[in-house]
Amino acid sequence: MKSVFVETSIMVDRIFKDRTAKYDAVCSNYGKKISSQFVRLEVKKGFLSYCILLYNKAEQCTTVDQVVSYVHTISSGPARHRLSSMLELIVKWLKETHATVVSQIDPIFITLGDYQIHHLRAFLKNVIEKGWYFFDIVIDDVINEIGAFNDLPGPQYNSEKKLFNNSMPTQYVKDNVEMIFCYVCKNAGKFSAIRERLKKETEDHETKKRITAIKEILKHRGNPSLAQCQYCGDALIVVEAPDDSVIFTNNMKHVKPIAEAINKAVVGYKRN
Repeated sequence: MKSVFVETSIMVDRIFKDRTAKYDAVCSNYGKKISSQFVRLEVKKGFLSYCILLYNKAEQCTTVDQVVSYVHTISSGPARHRLSSMLELIVKWLKETHATVVSQIDPIFITLGDYQIHHLRAFLKNVIEKGWYFFDIVIDDVINEIGAFNDLPGPQYNSEKKLFNNSMPTQYVKDNVEMIFCYVCKNAGKFSAIRERLKKETEDHETKKRITAIKEILKHRGNPSLAQCQYCGDALIVVEAPDDSVIFTNNMKHVKPIAEAINKAVVGYKRN
């Protein structure tokens, strides 16, 4: 039986969102569930970083209204792609906790607002801490053919400041980005095929950045950056996925043409 390779969008769905049943329905058709260390990096630098940003902001606010106002300010800024992720977290929190009636509020809270902000912080803290460790629970094996970020640090909680830190040391990032750079060059034929295939796609902003990043890395233009590697993220994930596996994704728009370029199979959620 073929194994299933769990790509970033599915990993986020399984760990952070209410899509366990849909995940299990697809995975049950395959053998071993596999993911990669680069997928773990994408989770850390993507959805998990949004959770941390929202939690840290909640610690600085005194009401949930202030947190929501902050989220709205993002909608017109360069970080607007984070908006939907943050809104999903707030909606999930509302579903889980807002049903509590006022009469059940612990007397240590002076107002309903105090109660709400306290429980929003607690909810987000649990999402962050549980989410990081759930990565290894929902799959059977983590591969790292790329060789980078083997000892990837998780989010660090400062109990004095009551804030999370999700950053990585500069030299640590530089050393590991070099490994990714070498992996792309080692598999130049596959990445060149992907680049040529993507040129035939309707080039959205993300695809244009991916084409440029692959070109710059293959031509050894300047020092590679983590941003370049992240722009190549979907391509790196597809290339690294075992040839005999099926790539499970909720991002068909970007992943499918990359997989087609190097003859790899993809699968999405079952349609009802």
